[in-house]
Amino acid sequence: MKYIKRILLISVLSIPMLGGSWGFYGHKLIGEWSMYCLPEAMFNFYYYNKAYIIDSTVLPDVLKNAVPKEYCRHYIDLEHYESISHLVFNTDSCLQIDSCFDRGILPFIIKSEYNKLITAFKSRDSESILRQSGVLSHYCSDLCVPLHTTANYNGQLTGQIGVHALWESFLPEQHSNTYNLYEQSAKEEVRLEIRIMDELHRSHQQVPYLLKAHRECQNQLGDSSFGFFKRKEKIEEGYSQEFQNCFHSKISNQIEGQLKRSIQLTADLWYSAWILADKPNLDSLETPDFTQENGVKRAFIHEKFDKRAHE
Repeated sequence: MKYIKRILLISVLSIPMLGGSWGFYGHKLIGEWSMYCLPEAMFNFYYYNKAYIIDSTVLPDVLKNAVPKEYCRHYIDLEHYESISHLVFNTDSCLQIDSCFDRGILPFIIKSEYNKLITAFKSRDSESILRQSGVLSHYCSDLCVPLHTTANYNGQLTGQIGVHALWESFLPEQHSNTYNLYEQSAKEEVRLEIRIMDELHRSHQQVPYLLKAHRECQNQLGDSSFGFFKRKEKIEEGYSQEFQNCFHSKISNQIEGQLKRSIQLTADLWYSAWILADKPNLDSLETPDFTQENGVKRAFIHEKFDKRAHE
């Protein structure tokens, strides 16, 4: 365990802090920690190729700049549904209805991306396994962000604009090294749709407290809520460091808990997909040649499409 913790510490400190949902930093952090939950039969393959997997965890965010309507795959506005039980896992049907795009289709996408990973394992396609593992990790992580489950995704409906990036990017970047993300191990998931609904429900339930904590800091600090703070060795203007400290003191357990749930969900689905593919011997697979320009790099296309303001 001490050896694993030493590897983890070195690896986590080496992850660059970029921007995106959960922050690029957060998605990469979750992708790497998920590897350490895997059984030995999977761990060596994943760890040896961790750089490619970690890069692939941010591919869905990159594709928001290249693929029309990719953005709606990252959230779901549950207020637009009568109840969570009314959500039906029929991705193909949903994708043919324009209103689905307006409301978000995140839960449906997780199931379809999971099936793609099973197919990759069955075909023994090492590059597809690695890329699809990273992509699936991204959507699993988005499901565990409370503000990805609500129409008030950035506090824009309650006078709390900017809370989204603060919760999922700025605070994890500053404090993730203080969170206890150890002692998790992958478990087989045999009720995927129920699991996805459970995680979605848990995330959505945390929205009121998140916004309440933010409001309390606004009321407490008043004009001092805004100012300057240090991020990535630069001074930026926005929520003051005093405000960020106040908010984190109230919300740190929630962020840490959702990071852990993201890691557990990702690891469980990687492991379960491998089992459903009859547990292929990953150590016998050829290591992909990543010296050529890969899909992650090619995805940086500058054409922009309409998307949510915080994305």
